[in-house]
Amino acid sequence: NALIVFKKPLVLARYTGRQSMSHTPDASVKQLQEQFNQKEASYFLLYSGLPDEALENYLKNQSKNMALVWIDQDFKLYQKK
Repeated sequence: NALIVFKKPLVLARYTGRQSMSHTPDASVKQLQEQFNQKEASYFLLYSGLPDEALENYLKNQSKNMALVWIDQDFKLYQKK
């Protein structure tokens, strides 16, 4: 039932059946934090084929609060601690 943040949330929802959301692409780390807290997002997915600078910056800034839970050649999935 966890909410996953991903650049293309409709694609993720369609192919996995999981709840997903995107974010404002040019948002600051603080703005992203507010968006994610409001929606109670707990997972964050990066795909190497779709760069997402805002989410990458957020994850770097919040690295103490994140755990890398899965990785392959294309994807990285982080979970909020």
